[in-house]
Amino acid sequence: MQRTEDGRGSIGPGEDEEALAIARQDFGITADRALPLPGDVDRNFLLIGADGRTPAAVLKVFTSRRGRAPLEQQRDLFDALSSEAPDIAPLLPVMLRQAPGDDPIRAVNFAGAPLDAALYRYLP
Repeated sequence: MQRTEDGRGSIGPGEDEEALAIARQDFGITADRALPLPGDVDRNFLLIGADGRTPAAVLKVFTSRRGRAPLEQQRDLFDALSSEAPDIAPLLPVMLRQAPGDDPIRAVNFAGAPLDAALYRYLP
């Protein structure tokens, strides 16, 4: 992924629309815009809420294709830290769930490839 002068990532044609569709269809999040964020390998998007201003979440599409196990380990680590250290929980990039007990990692189709994706809490 290339970076623009303001540090944001650049994306391929239509990837922002794909990100919005994934957010809506797979995670139930309606966003107004999907702004690309920097990433060395994965595709990251800041989802802007329906009001056009408020960050709703960060969508991360895992293009590194390392498999699901590292994603599950990351999910479990941040969940455990959030539970055991509630003072730092608001500072952690936890994966967002639609309902308690839901798996926050979803299999999606992005840029013509089957990949995994997750929504993360936005951290300013």
